[in-house]
Amino acid sequence: MSTSLKKLKDQQEQTAILRDVGETIQKISAIHRIKIEAQTEGVKRFSESLLTFAGEGLPLEITHPEIPEVDRKPLLMVVGPERGLVGDLHRELAYALERRLAWRSYPQVFVAGRRICGFLDASMDIDFKPYPALSDRPTREELSGHVKAILDGKRNGQWNMVELIYPQYESITTYHIAEKRLLPLEVRIKNQESRIKEKGDVSKESTYFVEPTIQAIMQRLEEMLFAAELYEVFLEARYVELSQRLLAATRATENAKRILKGLHRQYLREVRGRTTKAINEIFTGRKAFEVKSKQAAVALEWVL
Repeated sequence: MSTSLKKLKDQQEQTAILRDVGETIQKISAIHRIKIEAQTEGVKRFSESLLTFAGEGLPLEITHPEIPEVDRKPLLMVVGPERGLVGDLHRELAYALERRLAWRSYPQVFVAGRRICGFLDASMDIDFKPYPALSDRPTREELSGHVKAILDGKRNGQWNMVELIYPQYESITTYHIAEKRLLPLEVRIKNQESRIKEKGDVSKESTYFVEPTIQAIMQRLEEMLFAAELYEVFLEARYVELSQRLLAATRATENAKRILKGLHRQYLREVRGRTTKAINEIFTGRKAFEVKSKQAAVALEWVL
């Protein structure tokens, strides 16, 4: 086999490997997307169950009370991709963070996601604290460290607000960079003044005696709902990341197939051309041999 044909054969093998890798990434990303969808539905059901834990007689609602501008000490958290093959997702998140920091200062910036952390560290002069990211299939246990660190900082007075920047899913091909405020978060009873009062000051209209106190229950519910909302943000960010990886892998696979098809045609043309050339050389040589044989026979006849 000539050098040219060997080179074409090697290119075909390398492209076939890229095609197989792309198809594998497609399958893995699709499976993880399905699991993220199931987890997201589970988190939503969990949040709803927290707000209806006492039935219709004790209706609860989530509120996000406003804090005066002079008293605000916000924590900014950015949730970005953990891995590559996500297009410009990490770059768009970085620009959104840069725009945010241009008009407001933050005592602390957390960035979760190895890929986005690496991009910020390498390309932008932004002071941030790299924070452990969740896996492609995050669990509630993985989130406990994030929740504890944020709530401890709030209790210690480091911040009293938590704002997030994260990618929000629209479709398999589109997303947008969203901003969301998670803290302060309060859980309160609807029409609390007329329905339930603290133990020791129970009105005639009250129908509940709660142990422990309403405040203790509300505080625990706030922590659990905050964890659920934060978990949902991480799930959405991971869903966008997996969607972009699936899209990139699909495009790479289709491109590899197209290149592989072209290389295969080129290889066959080259083989066919060389085979035709060899046949022509053999045929031409045979013709030349026959002519020379005839000339030799004529010369022999003259001699005789």
